[in-house]
Amino acid sequence: MIPLVLVGLQATVQYHVTLEGGGQGTARLTQTKRPEGGKVVRLIANLRRGNSAIEVRTESTFDKDGNPLRKVQSYGPAGRAPQHEAIVTFDADGANAVVRERGVPKVSKVPLVPKLNRANAAETWFFSTKPKVGDVAKAWTFDPDNLEWVPTETTYVGPSKGGHLLRVMRRDRKTETVVDDKGLPIRLQDSAMTLERR
Repeated sequence: MIPLVLVGLQATVQYHVTLEGGGQGTARLTQTKRPEGGKVVRLIANLRRGNSAIEVRTESTFDKDGNPLRKVQSYGPAGRAPQHEAIVTFDADGANAVVRERGVPKVSKVPLVPKLNRANAAETWFFSTKPKVGDVAKAWTFDPDNLEWVPTETTYVGPSKGGHLLRVMRRDRKTETVVDDKGLPIRLQDSAMTLERR
C-alpha cells in the first residue's frame, strides 16, 4: 500500500438517511486526524420512523494501524440523556465495556485471543494509505451492541460512482460503501439503511 498525506486535520460531511421499512433522517460525520497518528470518527444521526424519533451518536478512535483504542455508542430521544450508552476501551487482553441502560451501569470484559488480529487495515485506506484493487483487510472488530468480537473482511472492489467501492462482510451482514479520496463515505448501504452524501 502507498502512504498518503491528509491535508487538514478534520473533515465533516452531511448525509440523508433512508431506513429500510420506512423512515428517514439526517446524519453528520466528522473525521479527525490524531496528532500521534490514526483518527477519530464521530457520527450523529437523527432518525424518524412514524411518530418515533431517535438520536444516535457514535465515536470510534483508531491508531495509525487501524487498532481500536476507544468506542462510544449511545441512543435516545434528541436533547435528552441517552437511554443506552456503551463506552468501550481496549487493552492487550481485549475489550472493556461499560454499558448504561437508563443510567444503570454494567461492566463487562470481553477477551480476544492474542493471536487474532484486531488491526483493521481498512480503517487506514484512503486516509493514510492507498490500497490496490482487490486488496482484502481481515480483522476482528468489536460490536458494542452485542458485546462481542466479530470477524470482519473488507475488500477494495475498485473505482465506482466518483469514488472507491469497499465491500465489508461482518459474519453474514454485507455493507457496501463508496468513499472519496480522503476515506470519507459518499454512499453507504446495508440491510438496515442507506446514507447518501448531501
